[in-house]
Amino acid sequence: MATLFSYHTISLSQPNLCFPKMIKKPRAVLNRTQKMRVPYELKQGQNRLFHELPSGLNMEVIVQKGVADKDPDERKERNSENPPLVFVHGSYHAAWCWAEHYLPFFSASGFDCYALSLLGQGESDAPAGSVAGTLQTHAGDVADFIQKKVVVPPVLLGHSFGGLIIQYYIANMKNNQALEMETFYPKLTGAALVCSVPPSGNSGLVWRYLFSKPIAAFKVTRSLAAKAFQTSLPLCKETFFSSTMEDQLVLRYQELMRESSRMPLFDLRKLNASLPVPSLPKGSIKVLVLGANDDFIVDAEGLRETGRFYGMSPVTVEGVAHDMMLDCSWEKGANVILSWLTALEKMNVLLCHPQDSAPPEAMYPQVAPSEVPSGFTLSAQRSTALPNSAFTSRSAKMYSSRKKISKDKGVEPTEFEDTVAQHLFDLENTNQELKSDLKDLYINSAIDMDVSGNRKAVVVYVPFRLRKAFRKIHLRLVRELEKKFSGKDVVLLATRRIARPPKKGSAVQRPRTRTLTSVHEAMLEDIVHPAEIVGKRIRYRIDGSKIMKVYLDPKERNNTEYKLETFAGVYRKLTGKDVVFEYPINEA
Repeated sequence: MATLFSYHTISLSQPNLCFPKMIKKPRAVLNRTQKMRVPYELKQGQNRLFHELPSGLNMEVIVQKGVADKDPDERKERNSENPPLVFVHGSYHAAWCWAEHYLPFFSASGFDCYALSLLGQGESDAPAGSVAGTLQTHAGDVADFIQKKVVVPPVLLGHSFGGLIIQYYIANMKNNQALEMETFYPKLTGAALVCSVPPSGNSGLVWRYLFSKPIAAFKVTRSLAAKAFQTSLPLCKETFFSSTMEDQLVLRYQELMRESSRMPLFDLRKLNASLPVPSLPKGSIKVLVLGANDDFIVDAEGLRETGRFYGMSPVTVEGVAHDMMLDCSWEKGANVILSWLTALEKMNVLLCHPQDSAPPEAMYPQVAPSEVPSGFTLSAQRSTALPNSAFTSRSAKMYSSRKKISKDKGVEPTEFEDTVAQHLFDLENTNQELKSDLKDLYINSAIDMDVSGNRKAVVVYVPFRLRKAFRKIHLRLVRELEKKFSGKDVVLLATRRIARPPKKGSAVQRPRTRTLTSVHEAMLEDIVHPAEIVGKRIRYRIDGSKIMKVYLDPKERNNTEYKLETFAGVYRKLTGKDVVFEYPINEA
């Protein structure tokens, strides 16, 4: 069970008693009154802590440390390079909305993750008054947590109204006119705005809906302002999620959203009166503006407004709705953010620190054309290094599935190999039957092969030392991969190397298993697995050519018979030898 930490200041009201000024008191979850009647159960590796704010109120923080590598030294080095990630939610949500998918995802990529619950939301304390706070107080609470608990400048990620809070934060981060604010708003490595309310607030969104989509405007108002989404499952699904989202998941999140917000996040009238947020001060801040193609709340114009404010083109993710981090295709947005973080790290390595002379709207610091690393292009309007689309889509896949493929040093996986590795990564995270078995398994390479006629095959090479582990799950794994590669047969082969014959007179002898004949025989056994070879015959033709007839154990006939043509085609492509597969006839 996770341990909760609260920090309390003890006032010395009696001078004759000696108490410590600060004590650290662990408390079990059961000893603390749950504020949500439907509590969120933490996932493995997550902890719930409580950060005491200057007001004396406690703010819920769900923490998951980065565990990308098993080697402690390598993990320490990787985590020291990756900036911490601090997540801020929007209205009707709390820290749990990030803990569901994004915290495990980014933690697995080596990032320390902190998801905050703003005051009056989730398990955080509620302030006195009718609303949870203002733009300034919420941003101040985020800044207080970063200043006291995060050592390295983090990347802030905000969703919906949480994105607006981050916009206020970064606008005041380097306010030279008020030196005290520089210490109050600690420096950031970057900021990601996910389906964020634009800098002018939500009033523009509402008016656009009223004139262009009156029915949608009525639904949004009824769903959010009247809180009808809390009781209507179809309206909740239409407001926050994709149409393909399962109703049971929508119902679960609906209950959590209903319990998360005990009081409004803002007084919207006062909020709109204080907007737009201040323009960025002179300096560089790296910002990702990310939106959803099926967003029912923040329209395309609102997304473009945010992009214009920061001088960049927003990125739109297809097939996801407003709650991108909870949607059924949540990994699409997560991969885009991971790709951006990777590009961010590359630029930090290139330039070490942003130049003070860089334009504030630049996503990356200014660089000369000769300094741009591979995979980046220069904007036509200014010399700003931006990752091109091919690089970002490719690296999103590569870095989310990098632990599932291991190539020779210096060799980059092909796009098809990235696809196979990504499927294995997805199966490990979504298939409970294979999850534990796939945890320590990875591949070496993969080939998309045309065999004979209209048949196609996916040949996957696995490390020789892991061949037994793959064989234990062979049937289940091949079945799931063939669903991913519709119409193609999947064949698993162990990686083997053929050694050259030793020179004449040499005392060196090559192992028997490294000869051409031995490797071809072993490949044949791998191709037909799980069937066993029970007999072989070699027929010699008149022209001198030969064909091998291989008899397979009938016990696995149901699992292999439909693939015999593929087996023969794959073996011919890899070895140049013809083979025919048959099952022996059982005598009565």
